[in-house]
Amino acid sequence: MKLWKRILIFKLCLKLALFPALFVQMPTANAQIATPTDSAYWNMNRAVSGITLQAMESRGYVPSDPRTYSTLAHMSGAARVGITSAAGAAAGVGAVTLAGVTAPAWASVALFVGVSAVASYGISLALDGLVNWLFRSDNKLDTYGDPMSVPTSTVMSQGGPYCQVKFVSSPHNIQLSGGDCEALARQGYAQYIAKANPGGNASPNCTTSSSYVACGPIFAYFMTSGAPVTCVAGTFYEAGQCQNYNFVPPSAIPAKTGVPIGTAVSDIPAEELDKELNPQLVAAVANRLWQEAAAQPGYDGIPYPSANPISTEEATQWQEANPQAWPSVRDFVQPRTDTETNTDTVALPTNPTQVGAPPTSFTTAPNPSTTNPNAEQDPLNLGPDPAIPAPTLESSPTAQQILDPVLNMLPGHRSFSASGQAGQCPTPMISLYGTHTLDAHCTLIEQNKGVIQAAMTFAWAAVALFIVLSA
Repeated sequence: MKLWKRILIFKLCLKLALFPALFVQMPTANAQIATPTDSAYWNMNRAVSGITLQAMESRGYVPSDPRTYSTLAHMSGAARVGITSAAGAAAGVGAVTLAGVTAPAWASVALFVGVSAVASYGISLALDGLVNWLFRSDNKLDTYGDPMSVPTSTVMSQGGPYCQVKFVSSPHNIQLSGGDCEALARQGYAQYIAKANPGGNASPNCTTSSSYVACGPIFAYFMTSGAPVTCVAGTFYEAGQCQNYNFVPPSAIPAKTGVPIGTAVSDIPAEELDKELNPQLVAAVANRLWQEAAAQPGYDGIPYPSANPISTEEATQWQEANPQAWPSVRDFVQPRTDTETNTDTVALPTNPTQVGAPPTSFTTAPNPSTTNPNAEQDPLNLGPDPAIPAPTLESSPTAQQILDPVLNMLPGHRSFSASGQAGQCPTPMISLYGTHTLDAHCTLIEQNKGVIQAAMTFAWAAVALFIVLSA
């Protein structure tokens, strides 16, 4: 056999031997998708269950109370109704697509159980996150982002390197210089849009290359030298003077009104997905599920504390105590798909601090090992009757008996009387152009003796009263 034929046969055998191995080692397209066997997939379930159990205990209900388990079971049912409603919503407004999977998510549950009833304002998805959602009552979202930081801190020194914008197109004539190219390009675009399309989008997407930053039709070029003047940080040069930047900072995501949840999820920047979920959002979901469960016929769980709902502070406390079980934004928006082994992906566990895949007690059935200690049980036997009579109470004292100790106080002084004194009105005499006796006041006092006696009697009585009351 010729050598070249032997080589061809050898190559063919080698390919046949390696062919199965290629299939074994080939990664699947959706290898990054969280499945029900991934621990983090259940973190949203754990957090909602955990802060609810903590809230029940802080409000006086012991964990062994069978109603706590019933509460979680009914809340799981309310979550299942929410995700079913999201799955069957018209035009798929409740569906979320992430990493190639399309299905409702915990975010869909939040939307369809009416988080808007307890949060009528925009909530940041992540702690210190840039993306904000406003849940609406029509099962849609308003989305917006916090302003991003654009550098404006570089000083432009005369004769040194700088950035330059020259846009000459009638009636637009924009010539700017500054130390930060992106800031300068955004400033130029803001001036362009103010002339070309007042009220238009003043925060465009900008692209950066090695020689320029482009924002729409405005290009800010990097210049190695020749800065016209010196301008301090935060300013740019135009029309013979340094001025403050006044462009509108761009947002993390474009503001949109009335969008389906799938669109809102697709707008979340990738770096936001792995941030910790805002405790305020978890508390809002737990409150709505508890409200919905308690309003259903046949509810046998703990009443919803409408006057003292679960607070963001309580959710934060549980997060700090159980960081390994706290969900991320990704866990909140991850599509929840049932499998053969886990047919209830939104059920709440009774062991939320167990981090596994998944916790063993995910179920909505009543706990068969827990019974009400007050139902259908023999009363506690306290032994034979000791025949101890009921206690007797003394009769209540009368008003006279209550006042007698006061009225009969110091009986030896009850007959006290002051001895009479014979007084005489003083009548002094003066010698001035003869001898004169001053007795007119005596006549006046004698004439008004009765009035003076009454006044003095009242004064002494008042003094005595004040002495007694101040003792």
